[in-house]
Amino acid sequence: TDLAEELAEKIRVREGVRERSVSKQRAMLKALVAKALKGDTRAAHLLIGLVAAQVVTAPAAQDEAPLSESDQLILEDFLRRNAPAAPMPGGSNEDQTEDTEARDD
Repeated sequence: TDLAEELAEKIRVREGVRERSVSKQRAMLKALVAKALKGDTRAAHLLIGLVAAQVVTAPAAQDEAPLSESDQLILEDFLRRNAPAAPMPGGSNEDQTEDTEARDD
C-alpha cells in the first residue's frame, strides 16, 4: 500500500553526533519514545497502547519465556482500564461509574 511504502522510505536522522539512515516509521517511533521519556503523558500512553497491541496480536515465539503471573496481571489490568467502555445490558453504566469512583478515592 501507499502508506507502507511511504513509511518504509529511508531518511537521514542525527543521533548525537552520528547520522544514520532509518525508515520513516522507525524515525517516528524514535520521536515518540523520546517524547515519552521527556514526560509527555500522551506520548507515553500511546506508546504503551502500541506495546500492548503488539503483545496481544503478535504470535509468541517459541524461545520466549511466557509472562510471569504478575506481569500477566499488570497487562490485563492495563487493558481493562484502557479498553473502550462498552454499554452495559439495559443501557446503564452505573456499575462502571461506581467502580471508577471507588478507585479514585
